[in-house]
Amino acid sequence: MTDIEYEAFTGTAWYDNQPDGLVYAGKVAYNYKGIMPENTTIDIQNGTLCIGRYAFSGCKGLISITIPNSVTSIGEWAFSGCSGLTSVTIPSSVTSIGDRTFYGCSGLTSVTIPNSVTSIGRFVFYDCSGLTSVNIGDSVTSIGSYVFYGCSGLTSVTIPNSVTSIGNGVFQFCSGLTYINTPNSVTSIGNEAFYGCSGLTSVTIGNNVTSIGEDAFAGCYGLTEVYCFAENAPEADGAFKYYLMGNVTLYVLIGSVDDYKTTEPWSHFGTIVALTEDEIDGIQEIKNESLTPALSKGEGDWYSLDGKKLGKPQSGIKIIRYSDGTTKKVLIK
Repeated sequence: MTDIEYEAFTGTAWYDNQPDGLVYAGKVAYNYKGIMPENTTIDIQNGTLCIGRYAFSGCKGLISITIPNSVTSIGEWAFSGCSGLTSVTIPSSVTSIGDRTFYGCSGLTSVTIPNSVTSIGRFVFYDCSGLTSVNIGDSVTSIGSYVFYGCSGLTSVTIPNSVTSIGNGVFQFCSGLTYINTPNSVTSIGNEAFYGCSGLTSVTIGNNVTSIGEDAFAGCYGLTEVYCFAENAPEADGAFKYYLMGNVTLYVLIGSVDDYKTTEPWSHFGTIVALTEDEIDGIQEIKNESLTPALSKGEGDWYSLDGKKLGKPQSGIKIIRYSDGTTKKVLIK
């Protein structure tokens, strides 16, 4: 037995006779019975295969949990409303995370999703407002709808090259995000995917994207630059709001400029700049917080691609001019 329906044993003599605390049914961590005390830590038994649906839902006293490597799945709503939970380590044995698993866990600050996980359900981290960083394993192929909805503290997320689709509203109202890179594996971006990401200043769209959903970037008031490496302008009706596009620079392949200039809504971008294949191939991806010592010490000047000097490194594709006169293009995340 590796999965049990929610409340399957509610009202049974067996369940009523169980002591308060975590109740196991076979190899399933079935449910926490009774009122959980404050500052509770739980070590799930070795050999447990599944954490059941709603197992710890509403347990605000839970601050830490250890999940053994035997667990392969975490059920829907399993930790929803556990506002005291600050960190969780998902073991490499887990292959799936159910819908709304960490829904409303406002105390969570960071999460690592291991390479064993292939799918992330819907609303998994919905309204986890304290979440600041997420590492998604490189086996995940799809990110479900509204996974990070309302994670206003999220400042960093890396989407791996295994992901082929970004669902509806995945990062909606993640106002702390400043940069997002969709890898070349992604073919579609869902409706409202980045809706209301008011802190977003730079977006990179990979070369295989063919469609971008309605309102995908609506409400991104801070957006200043978009890099779209798709050879043909993706279908993007309603993805960008016209009243925000006039001040945004769009960077595309040199052979694709005319296509973007004559295709809605891309034609409404204030400026469209051409990039050669060599320029794109020469771009080196680095993170702001892990710049090489020479760059982090400011030994050189930063410029935008249109030649404007910058006071400091900023997200997106930029040019660094070293003191010896040499230059390099870098993609800063």
